[in-house]
Amino acid sequence: MAEKQNGAPNGQSESHSLERTLVRITVAGSLYMVFASCVGGPPFTDFLRSIGAGAIHLGFLTGATQALVALQFAGALVATRVRRRKPWFMSLVILGRLLYLPIAILPALSGERYPASTLMSVLILTMASGAMMTFTGPFWFSWMAEIIPGRILNRYWGQRQRWMNYVWLITYPLVGLAVRATAIPIRQLFPILAVFGVTAGVTDILLFTSIPEQDHETAPLHCAKRELLAPLKDPSYRAFLMFFCLWSAAVSFSASFQQYYVLNELRVPLWKTSLIWWAAGLGPAISSGAWGRLADRFGCRPVLQLCLSLKPLVILVFLLLTPATAVWILPIVFIFDSVWNAGTAVAQNGYMIKMSPPQYRPMFVAAFAGATGIAAGLGSMAGGYFFAHCQESGG
Repeated sequence: MAEKQNGAPNGQSESHSLERTLVRITVAGSLYMVFASCVGGPPFTDFLRSIGAGAIHLGFLTGATQALVALQFAGALVATRVRRRKPWFMSLVILGRLLYLPIAILPALSGERYPASTLMSVLILTMASGAMMTFTGPFWFSWMAEIIPGRILNRYWGQRQRWMNYVWLITYPLVGLAVRATAIPIRQLFPILAVFGVTAGVTDILLFTSIPEQDHETAPLHCAKRELLAPLKDPSYRAFLMFFCLWSAAVSFSASFQQYYVLNELRVPLWKTSLIWWAAGLGPAISSGAWGRLADRFGCRPVLQLCLSLKPLVILVFLLLTPATAVWILPIVFIFDSVWNAGTAVAQNGYMIKMSPPQYRPMFVAAFAGATGIAAGLGSMAGGYFFAHCQESGG
């Protein structure tokens, strides 16, 4: 009886501690959305164009970003060989986000005198920032997998994703309004946005200071080959990986050019196009929590089967669009499409984490992110060539 009485407070204390930890992780993810809204998307593209970037520079940056996904494998090898992942994750991500400050102010310091070298420096710093944050992906995922209990894993991912999208729905239009409403040129406005974004991004990572990390079993150096091949030797994970590589390539074949098609072929104004894509954030905000609960109750596979089977509907809608109907049809379609995307994201993350053995979890995470990222890049390139060929042939 005494043991039960003594044990109850301890269990309650652990429950409160876990709850506080999960809240911090959710708040951190929400702050990341503020960072991404301020330093990414249309404002950053306009900023690059203002300092002389053309299609070739933007294409180079996009291709290089996709190639950096390979750093996930290097990150996984390091993550399984260090006793503490937390210092690596925090220091590299903070440094990567701080790089957006010199990116933003460099053109104001030297852009007029050395425009070519300034643009190249900005592109290199942007890639360096992306490299640092990509490298730490396996560190973060394997750490979070040890913190979040398996019984609530999908439910929690869904709730976190929901709150992140709530924040994005607020910050994305606010940033767009700031760019549109102010008379300040983007070259002078972007440094202001970068200060707000970097402040939110660094605060995001500092919240992890109080989140505990347990020592984990490290792998010896000579096991690198075995570790790299581990995801492919697991038959179930290999099938899961191959399917999502093909899926990512197929989706990216068309998805990468949907916005271009709406702007250039359907001639929808930029501000209306931005509102159309903003609607895509509503789906995850309203459905992610429900998808997480369904995945915990019925498993990830039924959720994936349902969401993936409904995804092709958006392509059928694009075949029927006209300039007159795009503005009111696409927001409705994108809300439903983003609901399926939210379910896919929740279920595939849960599936990936639950299928990966603890000792090889960073590499399993890296294999999924790296392989599907490369497949998506190849799909985008193939779609680009196909799109260009259709334009040249008058199709």
